[in-house]
Formats: sequence, structure tokens, C-alpha cells
Amino acid sequence: MKKLTDRSPIIIEDAPFRREIAETDAVLGDRSVIEVANAAKALWGDLAVTAIAWGALAANCDGDMPEYRFWFQVFDCLRADSPESELEGMMAPANRRSLN
Repeated sequence: MKKLTDRSPIIIEDAPFRREIAETDAVLGDRSVIEVANAAKALWGDLAVTAIAWGALAANCDGDMPEYRFWFQVFDCLRADSPESELEGMMAPANRRSLN
């Protein structure tokens, strides 16, 4: 994923969406997926994966597929860094109780 220098649209370089341009708003500026993922972790901590997932879902519901793909890539990056998913972490106490 690259950004152009003029208006900073995102150019998605992955195979299914090759060379698609996603117009992003000024909030993202020249930020990469990794920079946005790191900012999300700093802002929301352990809830960053969930917060970004909601952003991706909202973009998908709005029909903004380029924006959805960007936020999904951020989500995927955060999920890859997470040793266990938030849902698994939340469900662990309930799962332990059901086994006893």
C-alpha cells in the first residue's frame, strides 16, 4: 500500500485490488497501515482491534469499499500482533466455568 504525495490517496497494491485508489480524508494524511495500527494501539490499548473492526464495518455498511479495505488491513495488522483475540480473552472465564 502506497500513498501519493499530492492529495495522499492510498494506492492498494495487493493482488485482488491492484492499483485501486482509495480517497482518504485528511485525518489519515500520509499514514501507512502500520502507523495507523500503532496509533490505534496507543489510543485504545487492548480494545484497538475492536475499535478498528467497527471502523471497517461502518465503511462497509456505507458502501465505501476502498475505505473498508484500508480499515480491514489495519484490523488484520492489529490482529496479527495480538497473541489471542479479544473475544477469546473475554470468553476464557466463561469457558473455564462451563468445563467445571
